[in-house]
Amino acid sequence: NEVPAVLEGDDALDMAKEWHRQNLPLHTVCKDGKMVSDEIIIHIIDIYPDATKKRGKNRMLPLQLAVNHKCSYNVVRKLIRTYPEALDAHLSDDGIRMETTRTWVDLKRISPDVKKLLQRSTADWKVIVEYEVEQDDQHDKLISLEKKLKTAKKKQDATDRVNKTLSERVEHLESVHSTMQDFVNEIVGQKRKEMDESMEELQRMVEAFIDTQSAKNKELQEQIDESKRREIEGRSVFNGFTEDLMTLFQQNKKAVADIRESITAEKASSS
Repeated sequence: NEVPAVLEGDDALDMAKEWHRQNLPLHTVCKDGKMVSDEIIIHIIDIYPDATKKRGKNRMLPLQLAVNHKCSYNVVRKLIRTYPEALDAHLSDDGIRMETTRTWVDLKRISPDVKKLLQRSTADWKVIVEYEVEQDDQHDKLISLEKKLKTAKKKQDATDRVNKTLSERVEHLESVHSTMQDFVNEIVGQKRKEMDESMEELQRMVEAFIDTQSAKNKELQEQIDESKRREIEGRSVFNGFTEDLMTLFQQNKKAVADIRESITAEKASSS
């Protein structure tokens, strides 16, 4: 049936009354409880919990229909838990049937376990519902916490894997560094040994050079000293020879002078 686009006056009122008196899906499945699985009925309640407060075409609540049509323990319990006030509701809101769901129980053949559900006070059910809601919240929090813990564990595992990889990398680098350090130390040791040997050889060469040079310097000094001695001796001999020559020269000069005087005297006497 199509809903008219515009409703006015009595038409709107009549349609509102018509829809108000129609069964919701929950009413239908509660009437056919034995033919519908508990999972479907409970799922319908979870989808639209307020349907438990609505009266259907025969003015009965879903709980009353479920009890009347002998729905299962789980369905009845779910209906009560969702709307405990239905236990004290009249079977009809038209003032004709004044029995409540609870007082109506003994008139029907109801299983003992369902009867116990109906006989529990509304106040008790509210406490139970409050407790179960709290437990559900705690359960949800626990599940959320478990998820967070799993996520944290995954992150921790990932971190551990990264740390393990880094640790292995560090160990590898340390091993490479140790190998390189040993190699460098070996090369440096060899070079240092060669350098020490070279320095020792150079030191020996320098010492030998110094010794040789010292010997040469000593020999040269001796030669210089000998040359000086000979020079002194030569000068002494030269000076003595010079004096002898001067003496001889003086003697010859005097002899020449004497000869000249003799010649002059002889010339004078001859003339």
